[in-house]
Amino acid sequence: MRDHGRHLLPDIPNLWVNDNGNVIRAKKRDEVADLNSLPHQEYLPTYFFGYHKNRIVNFSRNPDLFRKYAHYGGTCHMILTSRGCPFNCSYCGNSYLMDAFGNRVRERSVENCIHELKEVKKYPHIIYINIEDDWFLFHGREWIEEFCREYKRHINLPFMIRAFPSRLDREQFLKLRDAGLSWVLMGIQSGSDRVNYQVFNRKVPFSRVLDATKVIAETKAAPYYEMIVDNPYETEEDQIKTVNAILQIGRPYVLSLAHLTYMPGTKIREMALKDGIADVESYLTRFLMNIEYTYFNKLLYITPYTPRSIVRFLNIPEKQRTDFHAKLVSILFFIVKRTMEPGVYFFITTRGLKYNLVLTVKSVVYIWRSALSIVLSNFLDEEDVKYDEKLKLFRKIKPALFEK
Repeated sequence: MRDHGRHLLPDIPNLWVNDNGNVIRAKKRDEVADLNSLPHQEYLPTYFFGYHKNRIVNFSRNPDLFRKYAHYGGTCHMILTSRGCPFNCSYCGNSYLMDAFGNRVRERSVENCIHELKEVKKYPHIIYINIEDDWFLFHGREWIEEFCREYKRHINLPFMIRAFPSRLDREQFLKLRDAGLSWVLMGIQSGSDRVNYQVFNRKVPFSRVLDATKVIAETKAAPYYEMIVDNPYETEEDQIKTVNAILQIGRPYVLSLAHLTYMPGTKIREMALKDGIADVESYLTRFLMNIEYTYFNKLLYITPYTPRSIVRFLNIPEKQRTDFHAKLVSILFFIVKRTMEPGVYFFITTRGLKYNLVLTVKSVVYIWRSALSIVLSNFLDEEDVKYDEKLKLFRKIKPALFEK
């Protein structure tokens, strides 16, 4: 590529090349079976550059400048201890990867993971570790026990994991909490079993979700529960069931809503294209954070923070609603989004950190810039506008990217 540029047709596995209308399909690349053979993910690589004041800067030589631009002040390191997911949810990119490589989950050894984190811990401003495995508890009991022992001994920083509600072991969770588990992200997606089973191909009854939330609550790690909204396959009955289901979850917790996005290669996209609900470019405008502020979405958003009796009063079919219901939901949504949710977020985070004053102060000092921008964006509702403006700009200056 360096010597011949675009005139050289690369013979690289997995790469398809369009040579004047002739598509050259390279051979399929085998997956890397031994993840321990791969290089570690560096926190601040020597090849990391950024654009600052009309010049290109090497961030590894300017770590203070990097922390200025990095999300949450660069206080977090993201690590994968495994690759793959055994589940086949219709909205998830893993469903596409399974078609290409199968659903085998590969894992790194505990020793390999700890070695990476030891290097990361040399940066004194790192205050927590974000373990980004799709399902961390895929690891067996012996792996988890070894990880907890070695992590607490050598790393001893707060960390975050992602959990799946149908496979949540109480004993393992308590050991992880003792090792430093402070935040848990878990997808609920819908409170309707029909939607989860038939639309999302997610074979998890809500009764199992409730069991999982009770285990997480017992550990006192900060719970973040994720749900998918703006789903055209969801009926009003499903929405009412969802709100009633969420009301059963013990408080406190934070609810994160995501707009149903038809990502290329996913089963839900194929279904939506077939049913005429979406087109091939829908994922460019139906992006994750572009939530429609419907009556149901507002009601679902305020459910964790509003008295249950009020939520039940508001959780009724559209034909029974009045202007009073709509105005009350909008007022509560405004109040919750700007006051109650940040308060709950701060409380569960502080509790997740086991009320460690030093860590709490560091979190505030290091994270204030990103946190302030998020609060202001929520208050002004600017983020979606900014995304739409950027999308229009790119369509104008790079039209070839949007050609079918």
